[in-house]
Amino acid sequence: MADYLNYVLSNPDLRENAEALGLTNEEMAEWGQWHFNSHGKNEGRQNTPTAITNPEGYTQTLGPEHYQGRDVEDVLQASVRSAAGGDFDESMWTARQAIDPTWNLGQYTAEGWNLAPDVPYKRGILGDTIGVDTGVGQIWSEGDPRFLQDRYVDAAIANDFPVGWVGEEGTWKGPEELAGYWSDVTNAIRNEAGDLRAIRDRPATGWAGTEVLDVGDRWSGNVRPGEGVGNVYGTGGYTQPAPLDWSAIRPEVSYTPQFEALTGNLMSNWQPWARGQATPSGLLNYQVPGGKQANVTYTGANPSLFSTDTSGSSFSSGNTTTDTSGTKWVMTPGGQWVKAGSDYGSALTGGGRVYNPNFYDSSGAYIGSEGFSYDSSGWEMTPAGTYTGAHTSDLGHLSLPGGGSGFSFTPASERTDTVSQAQRDAISGTSFFD
Repeated sequence: MADYLNYVLSNPDLRENAEALGLTNEEMAEWGQWHFNSHGKNEGRQNTPTAITNPEGYTQTLGPEHYQGRDVEDVLQASVRSAAGGDFDESMWTARQAIDPTWNLGQYTAEGWNLAPDVPYKRGILGDTIGVDTGVGQIWSEGDPRFLQDRYVDAAIANDFPVGWVGEEGTWKGPEELAGYWSDVTNAIRNEAGDLRAIRDRPATGWAGTEVLDVGDRWSGNVRPGEGVGNVYGTGGYTQPAPLDWSAIRPEVSYTPQFEALTGNLMSNWQPWARGQATPSGLLNYQVPGGKQANVTYTGANPSLFSTDTSGSSFSSGNTTTDTSGTKWVMTPGGQWVKAGSDYGSALTGGGRVYNPNFYDSSGAYIGSEGFSYDSSGWEMTPAGTYTGAHTSDLGHLSLPGGGSGFSFTPASERTDTVSQAQRDAISGTSFFD
């Protein structure tokens, strides 16, 4: 018969995830079943829901050997945070977020987490006595009024709460109803077995609103440091996030060793914004890999390289620049300088219609859609300077049935315009004007 409670408790990595989530008996069984079916059955674990072959797993402290040599706090934090917004309901964190939205899984920190097993918590899970005190967002154990979950080592007990809830002198600055519970956290002691115990019984109505005591000896003067630039309580620098556990969406098909490398390690290679991707540890203070810190700044701009004149930001009259010889130039939309007096320059500065850029040559002269231009008499010329024999009067107005209009070609025999002999001579191999 499958035993998902012991599957979780006998695997240190699963146990610490469950303790961080504050799972009850029912929740742990559900979570353990989900984990085994989605991940654990393919991970080659010694302890499974049907067989415990490594009983030492119950008492082992979570270490790098359980995470393939990776940083324990980074991986644990990413794994716990990955549950934020998921389908699974962690009732302790639901209660916390109801007290204050900032107290959510997304801000969980594994810094200072107690990586050793919490024996009273294990006893409570197996005895099904663990419940959630919704008034303070903590778990409690029925029949053990002095039970406190041993979440963080003494120096980091403030890390169980959002940034700013504990003052520098250990004074409580969070929700008022939790002030008494903070008193019990700071005054808690360990018995001879090392189990954390409160110095007074939990009231039958819960920890919320209990008498506030002086800050106790367990308080060591540390407050949770600010994290991230977006936290309203943050006072520290940017903290690069750890990779999340995306193994649940990892393709089960194995293609090549390269594919395995790409999708391994919780699919961290698919999270370039996360720590462990060989990216700088800081954004403002860049750490050269293998070298010393280099503060990246920018000073000493050369004013001669820049112009603050915005008059050329649009094409209208006056948007020109004058060279040392006094010639005015205007820049085309394509980034080319042409003389302001050219066809294109005049059009750009408001002196006429602007045609397609392909209708102008490199000097800004209008050459038409076919690459030709016209002389002062209206005769069409090629870019090489020869005449084609066509004239602007070749296109005449024509009335069409129904009131429409169009254009028609006027034969040379009907034109009254004449062309000079020089122009005739320029036309090579044609008798168009004869």
